[in-house]
Amino acid sequence: MVDRLDEGAIGADIGPLDYKGLYKAVEKALFRAHVEGQLKNEIMSKPELFVEPDPELPLALLDQKEAGKRLFITNSDYHYTDKMMQHSFNRFLPNDINWRDLFDMVIVSARKPEFFQMSHPMYEVVTGEGLMRPCFKARPGFNLRLPGGVG
Repeated sequence: MVDRLDEGAIGADIGPLDYKGLYKAVEKALFRAHVEGQLKNEIMSKPELFVEPDPELPLALLDQKEAGKRLFITNSDYHYTDKMMQHSFNRFLPNDINWRDLFDMVIVSARKPEFFQMSHPMYEVVTGEGLMRPCFKARPGFNLRLPGGVG
């Protein structure tokens, strides 16, 4: 975008822009696409266009689980995380193991870095479709969503 700005190739309909204005315009567009779900919906509709799976990664995580590692955290919402992890991991895992089996606990919509600094209520994901119920104590086997997470 900076190169295009320097070349004068950014449309006049946006108005005159300097680097700070370009940053703000891109930030606003990305925020809207993210909050409105356009970006993630596009990616979920054809994940093969956006993600090149690494067949070794799910197996490395399986090794980590067997070594006692226990947590997965993401800012993304449950539906997006599930779709992308299915696409990236499930076909490479042995014996009907799916991506959720790799983790004792899955945390989605975490709102990092706030997740590490504040306390928020948690919800357990209880169905494959993402139905949730309040969770008052995290324990292994849970798939959690923190409320208000962007994603």
